[in-house]
Amino acid sequence: EQLRRAGGDLVMMDVELDVPAFIGRLRAERIAVPLLACGIDAPAARAVAAVRGGARDYLPLPPDRELITAAILSVARPPRQMLGNCEAMQKAVSFASSMGATAAPILIQGEPGTGKEVMARLIHASSQRHGHFLTVECHGVAPEILESELLGHERGAFPGAVAQRIGRFDEAQGGTLFLRGVEALGPSLQGRLLETLQSGEVRRGGAATGSRQSARLIASSTKDIRALIDKGQFRADLFARLGLAEISLPPLRERGDDITALACHFAAKFAALYELPVRHFDIAATRALNSFAWPGNVRELEETIHRATLLSRSECIGVDALVHANGARLDQLQQEQGDDMPV
Repeated sequence: EQLRRAGGDLVMMDVELDVPAFIGRLRAERIAVPLLACGIDAPAARAVAAVRGGARDYLPLPPDRELITAAILSVARPPRQMLGNCEAMQKAVSFASSMGATAAPILIQGEPGTGKEVMARLIHASSQRHGHFLTVECHGVAPEILESELLGHERGAFPGAVAQRIGRFDEAQGGTLFLRGVEALGPSLQGRLLETLQSGEVRRGGAATGSRQSARLIASSTKDIRALIDKGQFRADLFARLGLAEISLPPLRERGDDITALACHFAAKFAALYELPVRHFDIAATRALNSFAWPGNVRELEETIHRATLLSRSECIGVDALVHANGARLDQLQQEQGDDMPV
């Protein structure tokens, strides 16, 4: 009932309950929310069944501090400051801040991991809007579920709609709605979104009339929307609405000294999180950080420094602590792939 009425960012559920059945009910009512199963000394088969049934992960109780931090951060990242001194980033931040006080839709473009949601949160903070900042992931979600997530639906709108569902547009009234990966919207939902933006009203599925829409819309894309329009995969009139203001974020490999500054920022952040002393990077580690191509951009850098904070045992973080999730060292991978490193 809470999810129908006001939505949510995360569900934690006792693994002894019927997790797969609950997730099945969520899917039937087109409610998209990540779920963590948890329990005390739960049988392995029970935990496996929960994950196979759709749970994002299983969390043993009482939870280990590091484990629950990683689990929650994987589905709900807190607001962060947009850091960077390179010219392209400074221009992007300046333009975003100047557009913050307006109600105009904004399109943020950039490679995966460049900080598009962080930029959207910065815009929301500068807008002085009193409503919530809500994120909707457009990739990997069935069109009908995404439509209910955005617009909501009335009871009886489709088989399984046993109650009214409040959509994210309504939930974000007076605030900001951020659509991550807007290029993934299908033709039908592109039309519904355009209708909402043009009319200023939200019409839930199965409803005869709409309600006033006051949420500010910010969308992000990792693809060139204009190229998608040329291919007939995205509506030009919707792009005209979304792209009233466009912000392009540079990839990390083009940001020069920002790499070292961001690495130091993340090192301090994770040191505080795990109650460890703040450690700097030695010369070899700094060289490896700045020579790596960072195909995953800032997100990949943050994850790398997170691991380095936990792995390093010396006064400085050395190059041996800079590893990928599979344990491969950053400097060795760079040497092996050289100019063939994907960017």
